[in-house]
Amino acid sequence: MTIGFALSLSSTAIVLKILNEKNELHSGYGRIVLGVLIFQDLAVIPILIMVSVFASNNQSLDKVLINLLINSIIIIITFLVIGKYIIERYFKLIASTKSEEIFLISVLFLVTLTSFIAEQLSFSYSLGAFLAGMMLAETKYRFRIESDLVPFRDLLLGLFFITIGMQIDWHWIIEYFIEIIGITMMIIGIKAIIIFATLYPFSQKRTVFKTTIALGQVGEFALVIFTLAHSDKIISDIENQVLVISVILSMILSPFLLNNIKNIVDFLMPEPTILRQRAFRNDGFSNHMIICGYGPIGQHVSKSLKELGIKYIILEHDIALVDKAILNGEKDIFFANAAQKSVLEHFNVKGSNGVIVSIANEKQKRLICENVVSISKDTNIVVVVNNENEEKILEDLNIKHVINDREIISNLLVQKALTCQI
Repeated sequence: MTIGFALSLSSTAIVLKILNEKNELHSGYGRIVLGVLIFQDLAVIPILIMVSVFASNNQSLDKVLINLLINSIIIIITFLVIGKYIIERYFKLIASTKSEEIFLISVLFLVTLTSFIAEQLSFSYSLGAFLAGMMLAETKYRFRIESDLVPFRDLLLGLFFITIGMQIDWHWIIEYFIEIIGITMMIIGIKAIIIFATLYPFSQKRTVFKTTIALGQVGEFALVIFTLAHSDKIISDIENQVLVISVILSMILSPFLLNNIKNIVDFLMPEPTILRQRAFRNDGFSNHMIICGYGPIGQHVSKSLKELGIKYIILEHDIALVDKAILNGEKDIFFANAAQKSVLEHFNVKGSNGVIVSIANEKQKRLICENVVSISKDTNIVVVVNNENEEKILEDLNIKHVINDREIISNLLVQKALTCQI
């Protein structure tokens, strides 16, 4: 059971780093991957506790569960008190010294202290450090803490892998080479089948394929769990060696898979030929409106423009929406990513009458607007935003028409209420 739980975890460090570098964290599959990784990180807590329970072989189950319950209550109350009443005052005092070194040492001291408390209550150091991170994330100093620790992140992660590597006996790799390759492929294969089967009824096929590839590896927390399980004699030397090597091998493969994820998915599931032809055909677009996104707002906008007899095209990156629109008789929708500069140039954004950006993703909105401005500063841009934060993200682009949909709806409701129309 311990092995199964550990192998089910994926690598937050590797996956998020690569998705951030590729600007795909807010894509369709990126959001699903992020949600799964957050849930898995939270699941680490009960898994680490479970390892502590399994390590108590000499005690009766009743006694183990009672001790676990008491220690869990103590650690929860302790960290609640520290998090709610002490940590903010602690960092306020430290910040008043205006010393970067003292602030950084204080963060490390807090993590070390919580790890020590967890260990004294029969939990692992890893669980204490994890809880410390959760507490720090809830403080108003979290952004400063994150920026201060960024230079140490890759260094400490590298040190972590060095310590794991030092525990590996190369004789095991030579002796069990075929078994290790087989176990690695089996782990990735079984995870892929489970993830694919779970997501298939709820998401697009290409999104499911990408999510499956992104989460196929085993994460660094599995190495922590195996180390704890081995030290507590839950797994044998040979099991620990083979599992650790298999996990590391899956993590080595992960960057190659993630960096080529689009090519892999295109090979496994090519985009429909009709949609490819529609996306790349050129009908000499000019004096047209470009609608970016075919969500509820985009649909209403296109309907209104059609009724007014205004020429328009729709750029949508969700293949399901494009399919549905084509089946409903929409002839001016194209399967394309409007955030790509080449796509905007292809559809002649410079010769258009304006661009309406109605997609939900705030980063994609920013990219689209940046690209439109870089191609033609004179092109009219209308952007729909959901809140003031999205407005601030677009401030420096000097876009004249930024529409806050919630604000407009609120004002309309007030006007209707005052005139007794609702």
